[in-house]
Amino acid sequence: MKELVSLVSEETLTPAVVQARQLLRGPLRPAAEAHHGQAPLWMGITDQVEAAARSWLATPTWSDSQAHLEQHQDALHAPIMREQLRELATTSRQVGLHLQILDLAQERGTENAYLPLVLGEHLPQWLATPDWEASEQYLTTHADLLLRPEALTLLTEQDKQGQEGSATIAVHTAILTIARARSVQEAYRLIRDAGLAREQAEAALPEGDTDYLNAAAILAGSVHGDTLTALLYLALSRALGDTDDSEELIDALRAAAHEADATARERAIAVVTETITAHPAQAVRLVKLLTALSSTAPR
Repeated sequence: MKELVSLVSEETLTPAVVQARQLLRGPLRPAAEAHHGQAPLWMGITDQVEAAARSWLATPTWSDSQAHLEQHQDALHAPIMREQLRELATTSRQVGLHLQILDLAQERGTENAYLPLVLGEHLPQWLATPDWEASEQYLTTHADLLLRPEALTLLTEQDKQGQEGSATIAVHTAILTIARARSVQEAYRLIRDAGLAREQAEAALPEGDTDYLNAAAILAGSVHGDTLTALLYLALSRALGDTDDSEELIDALRAAAHEADATARERAIAVVTETITAHPAQAVRLVKLLTALSSTAPR
């Protein structure tokens, strides 16, 4: 008995300490209560407390876990529940994560505590939708979650890391950018209509909306297969955003213009000319684009 009492007095929980606690809560409880006088918190753990903890831990998804915590706030935030979870955490890292969730939920609220985890579930499901109709339906259904800035930040970081499926990630990053700035419906209209996508992107030029231009460039190149327009919008975005000139981008634009038909080249030249009128302060940089588009042969 003395050995058990000494063991459970240790500050660090281990599986051995938990086993000793269970013995003292079970068949040795009368002797333990007589020894301790005022029972420690862990002595109050019952089968009902353990069942409530395991019920939360057993939820199949993070969305379900969040809903469960929201429905059982008082029970799951109780000190006795935290002690039960600390015991379970000695044999499961996943339980340790749930303890972190409880801490974050108390500091920032339940929704914010779960946000990275729930996004980690829903973003891959959205990216995996089989067609644009299903993609639009999924984003519309989960707009409150996926249109949050954290979702765009997460996708942007994944795109920069060059993860597998980066082209798909880039397109969905563009969709989120446009959906957040305009609407979900507009984003998917631009996917289905290349002409409308060009009109809307070029309408954003007087405002110098570089984020929209970057998104439009991705749609032009990756969805509509229009290399010249994609490179044009990227170059315009860099010029309007005071980003350092990229000779590689200028060369690529020149090559794309050389391969395009006369109508496409003339349209691109007209777009740059109108942009110079709207942004005369950037004329020097924009004239470089005119020179590239007007070149008779690639460098």
